Amino acid sequence: MVDFSLVIATRNRAAQLEKCLSAIAQLQTAADWELVLVDNGGTDDTAAVIHKFKRRAPMPVVAAFEAKPGLGRARNRGLSVARGNIIGFTDDDCYPEPDYIDSTLDIFRDRNIGYAGGRIKLFNPSDWPISIVDKAEARIIEPFTYIDGPDMKILGANMAFRRAVLMQIGGFDDELGAGTVFVCEDVDAFARASFAGWKGGYFPEPTILHDHGRGEEHARHLSRNYAIARGAYFAKFILRRDSALLYAKEWMLRSARECLLRPRDILQEIGGACSYLYHCAKRAHSTSG
Repeated sequence: MVDFSLVIATRNRAAQLEKCLSAIAQLQTAADWELVLVDNGGTDDTAAVIHKFKRRAPMPVVAAFEAKPGLGRARNRGLSVARGNIIGFTDDDCYPEPDYIDSTLDIFRDRNIGYAGGRIKLFNPSDWPISIVDKAEARIIEPFTYIDGPDMKILGANMAFRRAVLMQIGGFDDELGAGTVFVCEDVDAFARASFAGWKGGYFPEPTILHDHGRGEEHARHLSRNYAIARGAYFAKFILRRDSALLYAKEWMLRSARECLLRPRDILQEIGGACSYLYHCAKRAHSTSG
């Protein structure tokens, strides 16, 4: 075991990955840590980039391969080979600040904390302000709480868990995440950790710079994907016995609040919920067959 594992899944973004790894090489800590790189079925030069970095890296590097696309599945592959007591996750278009590891480990000195999200700032100020969290105040999330990732200021580009928590909840949902229809593997894992009895929160000290390169048009497309995923997320937790009442109440409140302001979002959420239910039924039928 080591103190910390940083897991990065990547797919067909070799040039961006090289920039990310240059920032990773600048991390400064006295902790015993490792980097886990998961090639999620890439067909470009990703494997060569990983191999080249592994040879000269200043930290132990574990390379893994997951052929089937899907960020939840790829993160689970990284989890399967990671040795850290605390396991952090970021993306291949992100650059951690040099003190990122120490700042993350400091959070988990509180043994009641099971999961955490950190600050995510724009690397390029001209990029559209989406998929970022830049708040100076920490926020604690009590167990058995409804979790909305953006509202709670916790997102997958900068998140960490105790290994024990990920083992307890069974890791990430293989059917969720970028590369699938439902891009919500991060908030799903937060919510399952919360309903497993763990406290979590947003902590501004661990900082990531997000070089996503998206403009307004790409942001609109991403917002649509988020709305579909949100509907799937609500559907999943309404189907759970322990969270059904809370999540049904929150969705009704949200729908009532947003139906006049953003009716398209609500329709997309309903479509996402229906798609998720169909997906679950199809999977159950395939398994029983």
